[in-house]
Amino acid sequence: MRLAKLNKQLIGEKLSIAIKTVDGKKLVNGSTEISEKLLERLKNYGMNAIYVEDENSDITLQETINEDKRAEILLKLNIIYEKIAKQNFFDEFELGKLIRLSIIPEINNEPVSIPIGTRASGYDIAQHSLNVCLLCIVTGINSGLGMDKIELLAKASLLHDIGKIMKNSGTNVGHEQLGYNFLKTKTHSVFVYNLVRFHHETIDGQGPQKLAMQNQNELIKILSLCNFYENMLSQKSLTPNTCFESIQALVNIKFDQQIYEAFRKSIYVYPTGLPVKLNNGEDGIVIRQNKELPSRPIVRSSKSEYNLLEHLSLFIESVAL
Repeated sequence: MRLAKLNKQLIGEKLSIAIKTVDGKKLVNGSTEISEKLLERLKNYGMNAIYVEDENSDITLQETINEDKRAEILLKLNIIYEKIAKQNFFDEFELGKLIRLSIIPEINNEPVSIPIGTRASGYDIAQHSLNVCLLCIVTGINSGLGMDKIELLAKASLLHDIGKIMKNSGTNVGHEQLGYNFLKTKTHSVFVYNLVRFHHETIDGQGPQKLAMQNQNELIKILSLCNFYENMLSQKSLTPNTCFESIQALVNIKFDQQIYEAFRKSIYVYPTGLPVKLNNGEDGIVIRQNKELPSRPIVRSSKSEYNLLEHLSLFIESVAL
């Protein structure tokens, strides 16, 4: 199994896994041969990369939350959003229950793995916010936060974009402020509604609210970084390593060094199935992960299998997607 760009070179190859809609319904079966018609259908659905069959049949797609569980969570999350948008109603207990019972148990004390290149039509704030939530929870854990703060951070991450679904009444108020104004009357969690207000703030004080670095707590810094990363991953359809390099370039400029150190332990930079080129000139496929050091996975080439945690002179030179 390998991840491949969606183009005409794939005609005649076979899908390695089934493709599902955002609500969990099967769109195309696994092992389906790719035709020109199917190619166009997938492109029209908003996809730009897919997993196809190859000689690496033992590779298993690694996701923090599988498609069926993700669809279940998104359904509940969209019901919460619909009540906010249409009924001006928010139940914080309902959101907390979703986090404690359905999201946190899926993490299993591992870095976050989010499918790449497979963004489909219908991608909305629920999917974006769930991804941000996963990133925030694991980064919070790696930052040494207690579970009380992690739950507050998770709530804020699932609510940070609700201003985008609320009526603006023609005013020139940003979605951060709209979400803050709404939540201030619906929850007693000061942390939650302030996190929503400041989720675009950066340590240079140049965010929408111009919040100075000394007034930013660790929760604001985590949410800001994770939201920035996921926006690049989903909106620009970049690979995780490219998004990570962009974050890395902004450390001590836009993002806090300590939060970055926790974040880099929290994501798989090179997802399983990703074709890569090593600095020894060999082409390979990422076949497994090292959760102890997510940036150093196990890579298989035609010549050998390299655990980059052990072969310290080797590194991934580029992604061959």
